[in-house]
Amino acid sequence: MLKPGDHIARLGGDAFVALVEHVRHESDAAHVAARLADALGNPFELSHGPSVVGVSVGIALYPRDASNENALLHAADLAMYSAKSGRGGCYRFYGPELANLRGYDDSKR
Repeated sequence: MLKPGDHIARLGGDAFVALVEHVRHESDAAHVAARLADALGNPFELSHGPSVVGVSVGIALYPRDASNENALLHAADLAMYSAKSGRGGCYRFYGPELANLRGYDDSKR
C-alpha cells in the first residue's frame, strides 16, 4: 500500500492522512487510495465479532492543488467530504469546484 518514505498519521477522531511522496500521475494516487479503501473495507475481527468500517478518501496533490501544507490538508478534506456523499469505499480528487462545497463544515477539523 504505502512505500518506504510514505507516512500515515491520525489527525483526530476518525480522520487520518497519508503522505505519499513521488506521485507522478493521478493514477498513482488513485491506486494507493483504492488499495487503502480495499484493505480497510475488509471486516476486522474484534472480541465481540467482526466489525466493518466505512472508508472515504480525499486526494489533493502538491503543488497542483495547494502551495502549502495547510491548504493541501484543506483541499484533501474537501475532497474527502465529497467522497463521503458517494458510496462507501470511494475516493475523490480535489478540484476547484469543491472550493465552496455546500454543507462542508471545516470547524470539525
